[in-house]
Amino acid sequence: MASSGRTREDTTKEEQVDLYLPSGAPAPYLIVITSPSSSSVGRMYRVTKDEVILGRGIQSDILVDDDGVSRYHSKIVLRGDKRWLVDLDSTNGTFCNGAKVKEQALGEGDKIQMGRATVLKYTVQDALDETYHRELYDSAVKDGLTGIHNRRYFIERLKSEFQHTQRHKRLLSVTIFDIDHFKKVNDTHGHRAGDAVLRTMAEAVAKAMRGGDVVSRIGGEEFACVLRETDHAAAMRFAERLRKIVRAAKVRWGTIEIDISVSIGVATFDGSNYADPEAMMQAADEKLYAAKSGGRDRIEG
Repeated sequence: MASSGRTREDTTKEEQVDLYLPSGAPAPYLIVITSPSSSSVGRMYRVTKDEVILGRGIQSDILVDDDGVSRYHSKIVLRGDKRWLVDLDSTNGTFCNGAKVKEQALGEGDKIQMGRATVLKYTVQDALDETYHRELYDSAVKDGLTGIHNRRYFIERLKSEFQHTQRHKRLLSVTIFDIDHFKKVNDTHGHRAGDAVLRTMAEAVAKAMRGGDVVSRIGGEEFACVLRETDHAAAMRFAERLRKIVRAAKVRWGTIEIDISVSIGVATFDGSNYADPEAMMQAADEKLYAAKSGGRDRIEG
C-alpha cells in the first residue's frame, strides 16, 4: 500500500492557539435572582466602592426595579476585610437569608431580599465567571447591533415605572424617536452604512442618559427613552439636547460623511392621564409622527 507521506507526529500535532482568559482578582458581585421585571433577572453588579447604595432613587449606585423598595433602601459597606449589609431605615425592611436585619456581615451565597419580589445573591467571582454571566444576560436584554437595550427590556421597564408612578403620583416621561430619511441612507450607501448610522447614534444617545433612565432600540430605526421622575418641561429639554447630540454625531463611511437627524415625540404621565403604558406609548408615537409631518429634525410634545 502506498504511503500517504504523513507520520504519526503529523496526525497527533495540534495547532497552537492563543486562549483568551479574562484576568483579574476575584471581586464581589450582586446577582439579581428574582425581580418584578423578568428582564432584570440575571443582571450582575460589581461591588467596587467602599460604600454602595441600593434603592429606587436615581442617585442610587444600584437601581432596584421594585415598587416596594425605598428610594435609598440599603447599602453595602466595606469594614476591614468584610462587606456589611446595612438597612437605611427603609419602609419595608431589608432581609438576609430570610431574616430581617439592620446590619449583617455578608458571606458567599447570602441572599438579600428587598421590596415585593427582589432577591440578590452576594457572591465573589473571578473575571471569567463574570464574563460568562454578563454575556448570558446581555444576549437576552440587549440589541445585538447597537449594544443598547432591546424592545423587550423597554416594554417591561416602562410597565414597571408606569405602575410606580401611578401608585405614588410622581412623574414619568417617554420619548420615541427615529432617524429621518433612514431608507435613503440604506438605498444610497447600503445596509452596512445604515448599520454604522444606527450604532453611532445609539452610542451618542447612551452617553447622554442619566443613571436611572433607559434608552432602547424598539424597531428598525426607532428608539425610545424612559425618563424616570421627569416632568414634561424637563423631558422636552432632554429631547432637544438629544436632537442636538444626534445632529453633531457625524458618521464616517469610507470617504464620505453621513449627516443624521431625528424626529422626537414626547409624552408625560402624571399618575392619572393615561390608562396604561400602551396608551402612553401611543401618545408619544403620535407626537413623533406630528414631528415628521412638521418637517422632521424637530420635537413634538
